[in-house]
Amino acid sequence: MRDSIATWQQVDTALSRLLVIEAEIGLTFTQAANAANSTGECLHNRRLARQAYDNARNWMRRARLDDTDAKALCSKLELLGNELCRLGDPVGKSCRSGKPA
Repeated sequence: MRDSIATWQQVDTALSRLLVIEAEIGLTFTQAANAANSTGECLHNRRLARQAYDNARNWMRRARLDDTDAKALCSKLELLGNELCRLGDPVGKSCRSGKPA
């Protein structure tokens, strides 16, 4: 029983790290979209940023995060959502009580 509890704690920790990395990847792609030399390159990077945003939001619903981690991740996702909107991609930006809407 103790081994399964430790395993699930490791899974939660890994998922929390994955979510942060996914949000950071999305932010990196928004920077690439801003620096793009062509419309096609901008749209490609924006699409990849949106995919990272959607992946993080979907996995966040399944993750068991403590309040601190959830708020930090929500803040990153809100920033990513704002950047996507600035690039012309309409995304829902509301983030309440540590969980995206």
